Amino acid sequence: MLRSFSENFRNRFKQRWDIYRRFGVLPNKIRYYDWVFKPDRFRHHFDRLELLGDTVIGNVIVEWFLKNYPSLSEGQITALKSWLASRKFLNQVALKHGFLDLAIFSKRFKIKPEETDMPGNMLEAFIGAVQLDRGITTARKVVLNIMEPFFRDVDVEHALPFNFKGKVLEWARKHNKVIYFQTEGEAGSRSFKATLFMNDKPQTTGWGQRKREAEELAAKQFWEKYVQRKDAK
Repeated sequence: MLRSFSENFRNRFKQRWDIYRRFGVLPNKIRYYDWVFKPDRFRHHFDRLELLGDTVIGNVIVEWFLKNYPSLSEGQITALKSWLASRKFLNQVALKHGFLDLAIFSKRFKIKPEETDMPGNMLEAFIGAVQLDRGITTARKVVLNIMEPFFRDVDVEHALPFNFKGKVLEWARKHNKVIYFQTEGEAGSRSFKATLFMNDKPQTTGWGQRKREAEELAAKQFWEKYVQRKDAK
């Protein structure tokens, strides 16, 4: 029993040290991080942490570009947020920081995690765990520690992708229209439905595995159906 306790203590100490060494935060309640790095064992908790981390990351991205690029419009910042918080981009960040090196998957997890969205999902869940464990201020600092070098590498003038949601919101502001989205879905369901409303009337609907994906598809349909067609006449 003493040997088992001693081994468990060493493993916990190593886990805390690995997290501190890689990400600059020393865990207090290690169970939150077990939920992150054993994702298929604690799927329910993992999905909930992922939802929380997604919100923190998005807010940090918006604040950073507001402060460092005061000339950017709302639509441009929305486009940057959509790109930098996308699953593809977060996967790259997470792989570079070695998130999968700390992960422990059960034998039931048959696919290669590096060939899925698991790295980016783990990054979001990790930020969610940090917020629950150490608070929002520390969570935001960790996001900056991990992602700010990537923000600084962005060539803003040439990197902005075409973002339908940002373009639609910018178009609405210029034409005195009120546009908003109503999104339905639960964390872990992997299915979201977003309806775009203009002046309180539903216009288009998009479906996606993530909230922002569903909203982007709804905005794309609106752009092609109303804005592009009107401009073409």
